[in-house]
Amino acid sequence: MYYLRQGNLEKARKTFGLALGKAPRPSIFAAYINLELQLVEIDRCRKIQEKFLEVFPNSAKAWTSYAHFEAALEETERARAIY
Repeated sequence: MYYLRQGNLEKARKTFGLALGKAPRPSIFAAYINLELQLVEIDRCRKIQEKFLEVFPNSAKAWTSYAHFEAALEETERARAIY
């Protein structure tokens, strides 16, 4: 993404937020989650994962993505609750 290459993290986050607000797609959620995961922003990742579930509540991909995320963090109880 252009703003990330320019080093403007806040603009990149704002752009992701606008994209998700106007035309939410699983690929956009995945890219945003990946960005925050690379920055080790765990709380932000959780919020985005939860928003992913709000927008796509019947998506098996959304649920398994969140559960795998928590399992990778060794948050066993959270992962179990999601499953």
